[in-house]
Order: sequence, then C-alpha cells, then structure tokens
Amino acid sequence: MTKEMKMAEKAPTTDIKTMKGPEALFKTSSKLEQEGIWLDYGDFRIKITRAGATNKRFKKLMEDRMKPHRRAMANDTMSNDLAERLTRDVWAECIVLGWDSPLGSNVMPYKGAAFQFSVDACKTLFTDLPDLYIDVRDQSMKLGLFLDGDEELDTGN
Repeated sequence: MTKEMKMAEKAPTTDIKTMKGPEALFKTSSKLEQEGIWLDYGDFRIKITRAGATNKRFKKLMEDRMKPHRRAMANDTMSNDLAERLTRDVWAECIVLGWDSPLGSNVMPYKGAAFQFSVDACKTLFTDLPDLYIDVRDQSMKLGLFLDGDEELDTGN
C-alpha cells in the first residue's frame, strides 16, 4: 500500500469546506491588481498596482527597457546604477498610479510645498528618496496585498 493510499484511508475529521486550499494563499484579485491599492504613509498615500506576472504592461515595459542592455546583463557588465534607474523609471511609469493627502487628490506634501503627481514627479521623488522607492517596489511585489477577497481592506504598510 502506498503512502498516498494510507493517507487517504485516514479520512480528515475536519470539514473540507472549512479548510483553505492554495487558492486562499495565491489567487489574486484582478480588480486589486488593475485598480490598485493604497499604501498609507500617514500624511500621504501612494496608489500602486501589482508588479507581478499578471501585469502585462509592467512586463512589457520592463522587457522593452532592458532589451537594449541584454548583452551587458548576460555578461554581468551592466552597471548597478543603470539597472536601478531603469527599474525605478518603470515603477514610476506603470506601478504608481497616483498619490493623495489632505491637500487633495494627486497632491502630497514634499519639501514644504504641494507636490502634484506626474510620472516625472514620481521619478524625482524616487530619485530623491531611494528608500521610499524601495518600499513601494517591495510592497508592489507582495502577493498578500493583492489577494482575492481583500478588496474591502484598507491597505497600509
């Protein structure tokens, strides 16, 4: 008798309908992935989409930006600064959807002034504050923030 057969003979005493399968851990919400979630930083929030396999725009933009540098990447001669800049720009262009604060929609406080959202403004912010970029990048890759059934959650970090 195989190990699998022995396990099957030991019928679970728990109702299978109350058990969580892999879909509870890995099935993402296409709504959250496309419309985005808010990362709450106190006096401002940043809205992001998921940087993952289902984000076709993200995948295409990353491929397009890295394509001219494939030889350098394969030979491990691409500078870290260039790789970081290209990646940071992709995040600003297709992962960050906007930001807001009590100052209004798509406006946040920055350096004592109202900072209006745009892709260029986001690139500037990520360049000036690399740790913010790192946090946004890391949060956008967290599967758990985009799981199916979490649409009602107010996402923070």
